[in-house]
Amino acid sequence: MKRLIGILAVTCFFSSPLVSQTWDKYPMYEEYLSTIEEFQANYPELCKIYEIGESVQGRKLLVAKISDNVETDEKEPGFLCHAAMHGDELLGYMLMQRLIDSLLAGYGTDPLCTKLVDNIEIYIAPLVNPDGAYYGGNGTVTKARRVNANGVDLLPEL
Repeated sequence: MKRLIGILAVTCFFSSPLVSQTWDKYPMYEEYLSTIEEFQANYPELCKIYEIGESVQGRKLLVAKISDNVETDEKEPGFLCHAAMHGDELLGYMLMQRLIDSLLAGYGTDPLCTKLVDNIEIYIAPLVNPDGAYYGGNGTVTKARRVNANGVDLLPEL
């Protein structure tokens, strides 16, 4: 599994971007939503976005499923990757969006991306704690904080 995680992480640096998102700044909440919607709109046969709930403050919790048969529950290994459990750890949030972008852009042209998408049901949740990331409001990440809107650390130290 460690090798698989490494392979998935490395792919995000070798494929050209698919969506109009620039990768030189943290996206605002509405930009994040439009980027995720664009993934599904551009590649509906490979990417399906699921809304799995809402945050305390009503922001969407989204998961992208990436698969060569995205509408089918296949008998393939599944892989879940999530980021920004701590709202102030924003780099992972962007990297997960970029990973989605790279897997989709590389499918059919990059042999590694194609092999991964053909043989694994990949689930990516880029932003698990949007209330922490956008604590200062949907237009800024400047005041991002670790905990959610209820002051709960979603991944406390064990």
